Order: sequence, then structure tokens, then C-alpha cells
Amino acid sequence: DPITAVQLATINAAEYLNLGDEVGSLTPGKFADIVLLSDFRHFDVRDVIDNGILAVVDGKCILKGEGRFRYPEVAYKTVKVKGKVKPEDLAIKVNGIEEGFAKVFAIKVVLGKAITKKEVIKVRIKNGLLIPGDGQLYVAVVERHRSTGNIGRGFMTGLELSSGAIAQTIAHDVHNIIVIGKSLDDMSLAVNRLVDIGGGMVLVVNGKVLSEVRLPIAGLMSDKSYEEVANELKEYINMLNTLNVNFRHAFMTISLLSLPVIPEIRITDKGVIDVLEGRIINPIIEVST
Repeated sequence: DPITAVQLATINAAEYLNLGDEVGSLTPGKFADIVLLSDFRHFDVRDVIDNGILAVVDGKCILKGEGRFRYPEVAYKTVKVKGKVKPEDLAIKVNGIEEGFAKVFAIKVVLGKAITKKEVIKVRIKNGLLIPGDGQLYVAVVERHRSTGNIGRGFMTGLELSSGAIAQTIAHDVHNIIVIGKSLDDMSLAVNRLVDIGGGMVLVVNGKVLSEVRLPIAGLMSDKSYEEVANELKEYINMLNTLNVNFRHAFMTISLLSLPVIPEIRITDKGVIDVLEGRIINPIIEVST
């Protein structure tokens, strides 16, 4: 019932948090934040009174430039990487072997889920570098707060990205840069583009930035209007669809790859983490020629 829904979101929450004397109900002496609806069941907003000031009339905001918060300059300078990231910086090298194969631990994801599995996969060694095969992707985490130069490198499966690279500064909990892809060149371009725009989400294919969502405030938020952000995100989602990636299913899965407390296996700027054992592991199990 809509009345129960509103009750749960207002007075119940306010009283639970011991804020019932200030907010939660239309009562004399409380803050005057009021939403008037034209349709209760569909929750169509007609008018809004914000702190006693009429802010929305007939569904349209009538405030002009009021209440716009100006973020300090320091909030825009949070993506700090030690120099330009090159393709070779994101590669996993094998010492002493130019050609052959390797068994490695990979992060197997289930789209739309937080849990990962530690999967053993076989990858090719070419010119001393590990190369992902069908259904396999590179994944890396680049430290971006203190310019340490730390980069964790690994492989993942379960995300059917057909080509290119995805990079973002939304990477719980530390929110370093996480990048996944089929191409090291595209991955490095995506990371460097994130640095240039101050954070957000970037999609690169064949050496070209196809789409991006700029989030310059701490690399997590936008300072644009919600209409502009919605349009950027819509284009980004559409471009991901062309590469066989469903944003709704993949976004949080990617964002949680660097959270090293959820089983079984994750990756941070320190490397691949076996969560169940609580330690950093070498993703390479064995190599053969």
C-alpha cells in the first residue's frame, strides 16, 4: 500500500534514527520539506516546498541558480597517477619464456552478483607476455590517490566484452582506477583518459574513446545537471550494448572487483587477492613451452 510505503520512508525512519522531533511528518515545529502529489499510487510529483520555499510548481523547478553548491578546487584533483600509463604497464610478464602457455588464477564473475570464483584458466605466452584467449579479459587496478605507481594485474572471465576496454574510478571501497579489456593499448588509453577528465567511466575501442561519463568530483560525482548526466549515461549504456555488455548487469560487478573482502578472489593495486586465505597471490600457477 502506498501509504505504508510513505510511512516506511518518512516517520518510521525518522523515529528509528531519533530524528522524529525534526523530520518525518507534517507537524508544527518540524522542517518544512513537503512533496505534493498529483497521483499517489504512481507518485507523480506536482509541487515541492523545500525548507519553507516553493521550489517546484506543476512538476517544474522554479528556482533559478539557488542552492547550487560550489565544490572546492581540491575536490576536482583526485585522480593522481604516476606518469602516463603505458600498455606494458598493464601486462603480466613471464621471465625467461618468450612463447608457450601458462596456467593462471582468474577472477570468474557472475553478472549481477557480488561473489566471484577463483578459476584456473590456460593462457598463451607471446613475446614474454600473457595473452587472454576467448572469453578471457585483462583486468588491472591503478592506484590514483597518491601517485604511488602501484598497479595490480590479473585476468577475469564471465564478462563477454567483445573488444576494447572499460575503465572507471568507481571501484569500491578505495575507488582506484579499475580497467578491464581485450587490448592493452585500449586499456592504457582508457586509464589516461580518466586521468585527463578527473574520473568517471570511459569506453575505448580500437584506439578511440567511444563514450564517457565524466565524474570530476572525487572521481565519483558530476557537477552537471541531472539531464546532462542522464544523456551521457544513456549514450554510454548504448555503446556498451554494441560490445555485448549489459550495463545494468555489469556495472556493480565491475565496481566490486577491487573490494577484497568478498569471496573468493579480487584484485587491488597491490595485486590479486585470495579473499578466503587473506593474502596476495601470484596469478601464475605454472608455465610450459
